Amino acid sequence: MRDLASRYPFLRLHEEEGWPEALVADEAFARLAAEHADLACDPKRNAAALRGVEDAMNECGDAVAAALRHAALMRDLASRYPFLRLHEEEGWPEALVADEAFARLAAEHADLALDRRGTPPRCAVWRTR
Repeated sequence: MRDLASRYPFLRLHEEEGWPEALVADEAFARLAAEHADLACDPKRNAAALRGVEDAMNECGDAVAAALRHAALMRDLASRYPFLRLHEEEGWPEALVADEAFARLAAEHADLALDRRGTPPRCAVWRTR
């Protein structure tokens, strides 16, 4: 992370696990970084173009962070609710965890999983809903 911050002091840094590695591996970011290096050879003459490339690099970094957050949320949902059918529609996991009905059912599921008396039949019925 320090390397990115020192090389690109304008770059918005993100805390998502694996973000620096994912950003450096991103093809669009690599192209923008190469363009930035070329433009930085004459920063006064290329000031406007540099700002544009820096903005694009930040957008790329934001997109990589969003993709990592999405993947982490999908992994978390799959881990906590292995019976859940996951969907790839944009915004689906965020909408699901914000849904009040889902939150109630998730709380009920957690209670049933902790209740050692009668849990197997109750969980079996709950999973068939």
